[in-house]
Amino acid sequence: MNRHIQFLDSFESEHPEDFYEVICGFAAFVISKETAIEIERWLDCLPPPRWVVLHDLPGARHRLPLDRVVRISESTA
Repeated sequence: MNRHIQFLDSFESEHPEDFYEVICGFAAFVISKETAIEIERWLDCLPPPRWVVLHDLPGARHRLPLDRVVRISESTA
């Protein structure tokens, strides 16, 4: 996760070292708390959506199959 911290240096936040990481297959995305909560809400839906769209902290848009989400982790200082 240390490799993601360099991307967070330019973001203004109350705690810039606090972020969430979502692991989807072989990809990892640094996301905000709000995005992590939204993904968890999608996972709780019955039936869950097949594909979801999210934005990582650097601003990139990602379209992912929800069933490939392996883990959502919080990283705090």
